[in-house]
Amino acid sequence: MDATDHKNDHRPIYADAKTLAQIEKAFTFHPAKPEQQPIYTDARAKAKELALFFAENSPPSHELSLALTKIEEAVMHFNAGVARNT
Repeated sequence: MDATDHKNDHRPIYADAKTLAQIEKAFTFHPAKPEQQPIYTDARAKAKELALFFAENSPPSHELSLALTKIEEAVMHFNAGVARNT
């Protein structure tokens, strides 16, 4: 399905070319290139180091859980940025 699939049902299409390009980029598989592997490995190691620091210095709590989730999200977004833009 693309932005033109509903053009005949009289609904306006608001997506501009830039938005459509962003959607295409975001929802297309970007396989890792061999030269990217060390970057992903380093990012996970540094994120793990931060996660361990948080876990070792904070009592178990909802806030700690959220902080660890945010670290995971940060690594995922970082990886996506590398994959999509290099």
